[in-house]
Amino acid sequence: MKRYNITNQSVETIDKFMLPTKDEILWYHFNNKSFDELTTIIESLTIHPLAKKKLLHSEHKPRINVFKNEAILSLYALTKLFKPTKINILVCSNLIISYIEDHEIDLFKYVTQEFSQNYIKVDHAGHVLYQIFHEVIEKFLISIDRFANEIEEIERDLFNDPFRKDLDQKIFNWKVQLQDLRQLVEPQVNVINQIVEADFPFLSQDAGFYFNELKENYERIINALDNFKESMGGIIELQMSLKSDRTNDIMKTLTLISAIFLPMSFIAGFYGMNFVNMPELKWKYGYVYCIVLNILFGVIISIYFNIKGWWGRKHQIK
Repeated sequence: MKRYNITNQSVETIDKFMLPTKDEILWYHFNNKSFDELTTIIESLTIHPLAKKKLLHSEHKPRINVFKNEAILSLYALTKLFKPTKINILVCSNLIISYIEDHEIDLFKYVTQEFSQNYIKVDHAGHVLYQIFHEVIEKFLISIDRFANEIEEIERDLFNDPFRKDLDQKIFNWKVQLQDLRQLVEPQVNVINQIVEADFPFLSQDAGFYFNELKENYERIINALDNFKESMGGIIELQMSLKSDRTNDIMKTLTLISAIFLPMSFIAGFYGMNFVNMPELKWKYGYVYCIVLNILFGVIISIYFNIKGWWGRKHQIK
């Protein structure tokens, strides 16, 4: 089992869970692979029973619950596949225990690396809490960049072939996913506000300034998600417009072809009346005459359509 000793600013490997001494501040982190171990540890702690329940069982939305001697925070991070994963955090004056549902995100590794490289002096539980929130935001910001790339790819696919069968489902899925993420991020901003504005008991005055920065980053994420959602709405309208234009082009082509064959049908119908006194019926070159006449009409009408810009490349007047 690994833990981060904030007092010594070092990662320690231990055999079993130990509570911090009076002069220590410790952070333990668990994931879904070590959930059973976490359950045993939490049951042994003398904290509020409701705090135990909220730490071990996920809330549906990010929120903060403050008790007499501890607080439970719930928030979400994003995996590489844009899947939200829950993080529950127990915060006491000298003990932090965090749990993440997906082991794909190695939160302990990321945060401890930041502590070793960062200029922030870590001497309070609030600094660990800040760094956890910071890593969560970093995952969101990385995903925001990937969202932008995905939307550009959808736009390219849309212009190439607006009738692609999988494109409608892809656009709909992204729109729903953006809406779901928007509903996750906004409550996390409320959690930040409660920490900053409600005189959170486990936060030092110095750490409070860092949480104001987190609030600004979350607002950037919300604005980006709102812009992406509007972009998806614009893409849907663009898709409908492109489909309509392509359909109109198809109908136009079919109409022009029908217009070309209309005089041919007239000629065929006219000479198909089979009256006795129709000299062309007994003429030696009557068949060739009709063929030439049909081709001539087709060529003349095609040239006329091309000049008008209705067929082929639009005629340009120099």
